Amino acid sequence: KQLSAGALNLLKKHPFPGNVRELSNVLVRAIVHSERNSISKSDIENALSIAPMPDDSMNLLDTPLDENFRLNEHLDTVTRHFIERARDESGNNLGKASELLGFTNYQTLSSRIKKLGIDW
Repeated sequence: KQLSAGALNLLKKHPFPGNVRELSNVLVRAIVHSERNSISKSDIENALSIAPMPDDSMNLLDTPLDENFRLNEHLDTVTRHFIERARDESGNNLGKASELLGFTNYQTLSSRIKKLGIDW
């Protein structure tokens, strides 16, 4: 099955606290429950709505340091979260968002946005 553009965009915007395993589980659920040859945005929304929620007692800082741990993935998750918050709080103003994040110039924020594939 193929992903529709809407489904792909939704997957890109979702934080996936469980990283690749959670993404894989969502895709499997969407494939199994989809009745079409293409996975739609609504198929992904349905798969995400039944995705197991992380335990409240477990936060990002308590993630076990096992063979699946990848520090850069966690740093990217945190960075993405704060960039998206700054985008929303600044009204999509790149300069203001840069200031909120403590960057000395907007180019630093622009390069992080590009690296993480964040929709601005």
